[in-house]
Amino acid sequence: MRLIERVVQACNGHGKPVTVCGEMAGWPRCFLMLLGMGVRRLSMSPAFVPTIKEVARHTTLEVARDITRRALALHTAGAVRGFLTRTVREVWPNVTLVDTGM
Repeated sequence: MRLIERVVQACNGHGKPVTVCGEMAGWPRCFLMLLGMGVRRLSMSPAFVPTIKEVARHTTLEVARDITRRALALHTAGAVRGFLTRTVREVWPNVTLVDTGM
């Protein structure tokens, strides 16, 4: 995730858009971090769109940036996953966490 953040920062700093394509773009846990990093273009399976729209409707860029900052301060993938799972469940308890691969 830190590498993705660096790429997004570099591209955004040069006015180049970044698109995240694939499963990760449709996972609510990852969506929050991607949004907080500055990703504004996502390509995902149509099955994920309703869930991501639901998360997007109930957040702000400020919240997404804070979540991203806090997640990137953690030291293991398990800690990040746990933090993001708790965050999504606390803020959006009815959102389905479809991301079984993260």
